[in-house]
Amino acid sequence: MRNCSLKAYVALFFSTCFGVFPSLSIAQNAAYSTEEGISAIEMKARTSASISWYGVSIPLGKFTLVRKDDALCAIQITEFHHNWTERSQNKSSPDTKILLNRYAKYQWHILSVNDDEIHVRSIRHGGGNLKIEPTGSSIFGHMAIANSKTTISCGAIVVDWTYPNHIGISKAGKLHLLDTAAKKDVFSFEFSPTNWDAIESIDLQNPFLKWYRVEENRPSLTLNMDALPG
Repeated sequence: MRNCSLKAYVALFFSTCFGVFPSLSIAQNAAYSTEEGISAIEMKARTSASISWYGVSIPLGKFTLVRKDDALCAIQITEFHHNWTERSQNKSSPDTKILLNRYAKYQWHILSVNDDEIHVRSIRHGGGNLKIEPTGSSIFGHMAIANSKTTISCGAIVVDWTYPNHIGISKAGKLHLLDTAAKKDVFSFEFSPTNWDAIESIDLQNPFLKWYRVEENRPSLTLNMDALPG
């Protein structure tokens, strides 16, 4: 069995048990703790697009194109909402906390490029539900997650969801723990935000179509929706 460092175990624990990504700032995580903060995040998610160094956020119903090697997918978040639940911190304590539950729905399409090398068709598609539900227990100041589903599988492409509408690669938050092959895999993902809401509208030769590869030092960008293809 391969030996793992304590740092590796801690990073794995945070990536699988908490509703936050290591790459989010303290201020961003804090915004999820109040109704005012989460409402502001949701309003921005409904009206604007943004690029992080490891993924993309675009409004509901719009397609994000994702490619990796020869695989091409279109993914759209179709719904998101939240609620607050009061839960006990542990079985032996009467203390409770008001916790944020986060939910979303999505659709995915595996795409094949037509002979014209411009348009695409969906050769397989599906959808599902995403969720983050804290338990109430707390470790290192973070809420542990009992029930969560944050991955989207689209054939050979697997990406991660962050509430409300970010699609990206969560492994990018722990690059220092990855070997060379795993890092190469992370940096092979490319994302393209679009204004398209129908597969038949996708035009791979559209001059406004731009691909963003996972790039560690790229600053976050807010995009004008009018500048996106579609």
